[in-house]
Amino acid sequence: NRIDSIKKNPLTRALRIDKMTLAALEGTLRLYRDPEKAIETIPTLRMLTQPIDQISERADHLIRMLNIHSDGRATIQRRNVFSQAGGGSLPMLDIPSVGLGLSITGLSAAAIERFMRDQPIPIIGRIESDCFILDVRTLMDDEFPIIAHAVADLLRTLNR
Repeated sequence: NRIDSIKKNPLTRALRIDKMTLAALEGTLRLYRDPEKAIETIPTLRMLTQPIDQISERADHLIRMLNIHSDGRATIQRRNVFSQAGGGSLPMLDIPSVGLGLSITGLSAAAIERFMRDQPIPIIGRIESDCFILDVRTLMDDEFPIIAHAVADLLRTLNR
């Protein structure tokens, strides 16, 4: 019988999931039974389904936060960008989003990207047209102060 031969295979034990993984999977699947609760509770779903007007409002809020720390050398521009859900599940699906472009006089986008990535909590963006871009769809609201603090630190670093 095939089931018995599968049970005897040594990989069965090595690939068996533990009780914690099974409990987490069960909890996640229970959330999916109520789509509204799933969107509210699962961050990735919330990001993927967030309306563009909400993202736009959040982008404006982050721009205001970053402008507080700007000393004239930093340019923060709102940009229309596209998010991608991931290479495996939806590789060709571009989701309209709002991005923030950060450029600083005398500093390359690559240098900004390195500085942001090297923060205690790394800030991951992308570079387009020699500008460091953050896709607001992929940011949580509680990360905004972390980003603003990092930009302020970067500008202070340049003053030394």
